[in-house]
Amino acid sequence: MGAPDLKVNYDLLGEYQNNLTFVKNEFAGLHDQIHTLDHDSVWGADEVKHAMDTFQGNWKIHREKLEKSIDTLLEMVQKTVGYFQEADQELAKALHDDNTPAPSTGKHG
Repeated sequence: MGAPDLKVNYDLLGEYQNNLTFVKNEFAGLHDQIHTLDHDSVWGADEVKHAMDTFQGNWKIHREKLEKSIDTLLEMVQKTVGYFQEADQELAKALHDDNTPAPSTGKHG
């Protein structure tokens, strides 16, 4: 019996899930944090305030796109883990069933 064609590193996939979840939560928290800087006194000149308002608007659009991409990637990793675990269980069951002796019929021959 040769080496397996495919090895799945569940620890690494779990780490990806944890990291993506962390990034997703950080992005979600940015929405609330950006509005803490909406005070005119922070920016001083009207030009700076206007530039920051423009940046906030652009950032909101791009952040939402990034959040959707992160969600999609996280879902893909979660599904991948689920599919591999399901395949592992099915293969293990098949191997177990192949190695289980057939039940005796009680007849001697």
